[in-house]
Amino acid sequence: MNKYMISTFHLYFVLLCSSISQTIIGNKDGRQTLMDLRNNHGIYIGLQPQSEGVIGTPFLFEDMVKAHIFLDNGKDHDNVMINFYPEKGEVFVKLSNNHIVSPELKNIQKIVINDSKDIYKPKSIKGRHEIVQILAEDEEEEFVAHKYKKFQKATIGGAYNTTSNLDEYKDVIYYYIIKNGILEEIKQNNSGLKSLAGDNWRTVKSFINENSLDWSKPSDVIQIYSLYRK
Repeated sequence: MNKYMISTFHLYFVLLCSSISQTIIGNKDGRQTLMDLRNNHGIYIGLQPQSEGVIGTPFLFEDMVKAHIFLDNGKDHDNVMINFYPEKGEVFVKLSNNHIVSPELKNIQKIVINDSKDIYKPKSIKGRHEIVQILAEDEEEEFVAHKYKKFQKATIGGAYNTTSNLDEYKDVIYYYIIKNGILEEIKQNNSGLKSLAGDNWRTVKSFINENSLDWSKPSDVIQIYSLYRK
């Protein structure tokens, strides 16, 4: 039995153990893996959060990142390792090598990523609490990005093969303006530009084309929003 067959057998064995809800597994190479079997599939936290036959990760970041967490009770925790699980709207916090917790979003005020200084806050998006990136905010409104991971099955050959036809977690981003508690989605097309700029939407579109701005990059979209606010 070769290494590939052993690995595949191990995965099937894990999937069958549905009586286990959630457990932390320490790997021999030092990585920490969180297996979540509530939906009969495995998810991974660690240096290599990928499973065989799958491209990408269901988590927002490929690796856990250092962050500063601010809680509603006034307490804060700096330099903690975190990751977001968009499918469930959950945050995972690594307190120690063998201790990962998922605090309730209602207790979190904001999370600041140490390296990028990006700010994330819990918000109600279409009736569910989610963690969103705050791109801009003032007393009038907030402009946010809801980052999601879409699981796309391979169309040919299945997931576990040696070809390039693999299952993949794809990055998906939705943009919203929140004003007076009302959520408005800004679509990534001419309709979205009309929502932002009204009759001046063609000017904004020209600005996007001239500067090669990309809707998949929040840093680019901030420029579009800034032009709209002017």
